[in-house]
Amino acid sequence: MRKKTRPTTWGAPTAFTLYLEDVRDLQAIVGEVSDSTKVESENYLDIANVDELASAVKSVDSLALTGIRNGQPQVAIKIEPNSATVWVAEDSAALIGAIEKAKRVMWRHTSVLAPSPTVTMIVLIVGLGASIALASRLVQPLSWAVFLPFAIYLVLISRSRFTTIRLVPKADAPTFWQRQSENIAISVVIGVAGGLLVLALDRLTRP
Repeated sequence: MRKKTRPTTWGAPTAFTLYLEDVRDLQAIVGEVSDSTKVESENYLDIANVDELASAVKSVDSLALTGIRNGQPQVAIKIEPNSATVWVAEDSAALIGAIEKAKRVMWRHTSVLAPSPTVTMIVLIVGLGASIALASRLVQPLSWAVFLPFAIYLVLISRSRFTTIRLVPKADAPTFWQRQSENIAISVVIGVAGGLLVLALDRLTRP
């Protein structure tokens, strides 16, 4: 008697960033349970390994690592801009272990700003409400203090991605300020415009 096996899929619940060393580890995990590994990105096929891909580009939007054994897919790690999944052909101990190892790699660099629509809407309502309330109480400078960080948060969240794949070592990757300088500049402009709008609305609604 043999127990039936079933395909199993795990979806990442938390946004994260992968660096070259992380992608190498994911490829090694796939290699442990397969005879050969197929590597693909959104623009390249027939990639020998992740280092070959890294020699051509410094980042990719999507990446697929598929492990083949006896001509059949055994494990597939698919990372897209808005999702990440690990699929295994059966719920054997070795393949479930591959999922657990892949989880640990993906959770090394989780995102601080996860793009949650609910959180964004709450921040939007609270930020606008606080700004207008402060302006109406003749403490307009405080309305700017509330609106500016609120605008920065909204811009960063709207332009963030669920997954980011940088094919460079973490030590060589650009810093947060280098990556976000453009977003912060946009946020400042939006914050100033929003503050002016709050003040204009306050003056128009005064008796």
